Amino acid sequence: ESLLENGFGASLWGKPCRNCLPMRNAWYAALGSRGSWRAAPEASGGLDVTSQFAVASFATANECTQHSIWQIRQLVSSAKSELAKRVKKVVICIGTNNLGICKQDVNSTVDGVTAIVQGALASFPQAHVALLGLIPRGMPINGQPRKFREEIDQVNSALSKLESDRIAFADCTAALIDGRGQTNAQLYGGGLLHPNEKGHKAWSKCAQKALRMKI
Repeated sequence: ESLLENGFGASLWGKPCRNCLPMRNAWYAALGSRGSWRAAPEASGGLDVTSQFAVASFATANECTQHSIWQIRQLVSSAKSELAKRVKKVVICIGTNNLGICKQDVNSTVDGVTAIVQGALASFPQAHVALLGLIPRGMPINGQPRKFREEIDQVNSALSKLESDRIAFADCTAALIDGRGQTNAQLYGGGLLHPNEKGHKAWSKCAQKALRMKI
């Protein structure tokens, strides 16, 4: 989804993103990666994965879990089995669009993310999964907590139970809220959905332990 399209990726909403380099560098630092990078092409033509890149990003704006499941299947079918075995880490950040534009409930969102995690584990047998929890979005309305916050907390609580020797979970809510427990506007762009540069630095720093977990 777009939360990491401009973090790991080089585009935002399908357009060149000249301001994404600091965000990408923050995630690189958290990953401990010094290698080269590539953004995947649109999946409609098949996913081209080559071993010369240390980090490959497949994050795409407006995606819900069902779209990512399709992407994983396309990726595995287009990649050689030897390459799939060399994948060491899969970072999964998906689900906020399920609660938003896809209008799904908490259980459907959890089921979708779980299916992606299981697919990644099966498709990349030598990899561990860094599962990033949903991050805060929006602000309370008329003094009442916005439903997103309650649903996000419920989704993250359920996803935390997926942790295992191959799955590390990172709930970074605390790193992205202010002293009142609300979405920290200083760490987000307009609309309080996408983190800004400071937000990506705080988020990636919080996620670092999960990102660097090794089997």
